[in-house]
Amino acid sequence: MSCLQETHGQRTGRRPCSPLFVSVSQSLINLHPGAMIQARWEAQTHTALKPSEVKVHGYDEFCKAVSERKGKDIFAYFSGDKDAQGMSWCPDCVEAEPVVRGEMSHLPEGSVFIYCQVGERPYWKDPNNKFKKTLKLSGVPTLIRYGTPQKLVEEECFKADLVRMMFTED
Repeated sequence: MSCLQETHGQRTGRRPCSPLFVSVSQSLINLHPGAMIQARWEAQTHTALKPSEVKVHGYDEFCKAVSERKGKDIFAYFSGDKDAQGMSWCPDCVEAEPVVRGEMSHLPEGSVFIYCQVGERPYWKDPNNKFKKTLKLSGVPTLIRYGTPQKLVEEECFKADLVRMMFTED
């Protein structure tokens, strides 16, 4: 198979096509005429609407992540810091994280999931930390739907059905 060469709209002859072009061309010829358009549309819309995850550390990074995503449906999971081995000082966070992650497939299209480490245990225990004073968090783990009163705290995050409800209901 060869491709037509064109110079300024004039056909100047044929040149060999790359094997990839030939393979793709043959595949497209065999498709229903609308299938290529449908496939391109699905790839664009599903990529654009897939929920995204952002990992942040501390109150300031959390606020920045939220402000950069204004207008998005934001879910935030707050957990104690993790050590070099990936273990949190918070035993409830260790238990809840796999439950929350297991339900993330139910996040709404186009939403954002922010995973926020709140700091070391002494910072978290301080009643004047910014998470407690500004966001009114009372414990970790906490899962919230930002900008709404929806909130799961501590043991509630262990329950897959509650986490799923948080992700699926308005």
